[in-house]
Amino acid sequence: MKKVITYTATIYCGLRDGYGEEINSSYPDVINDYINNRSGGLCVTCTSTTFYYNGGQEPGIIVGIINYPRYPFSDEKIRRLAFELAEELMIKCKQYRVSIVFPEETILLENKEKIEQDGTIEKWKEWNKLSKSIKNRT
Repeated sequence: MKKVITYTATIYCGLRDGYGEEINSSYPDVINDYINNRSGGLCVTCTSTTFYYNGGQEPGIIVGIINYPRYPFSDEKIRRLAFELAEELMIKCKQYRVSIVFPEETILLENKEKIEQDGTIEKWKEWNKLSKSIKNRT
């Protein structure tokens, strides 16, 4: 039996191309490419969902990440990998925003380049800055 400290990350990503009607279906390839070529052994789940919001709804995915005992990672590495995968999904699925839920906080990533095509908004903070702010609170 193998045991590790529990740490999770959950990524929420819509699939509507921007705010248009086209549904982006590239996420399986994005996830597979990241897992097989860049993650160093990360194992994730991917569940289809529907996001309901004021004035509409949108198909999406929920990507779950755990500290899998067979291939354990530090909390910091899970956070980094979650940010990398979320950013990859956001860009390749043509999303304005993607959320990542950690045990201690929820982060909203914003696609500055895509948003700047339609307006302006500041870029999401880098992982190291976020990590330091979390450590300072404890």
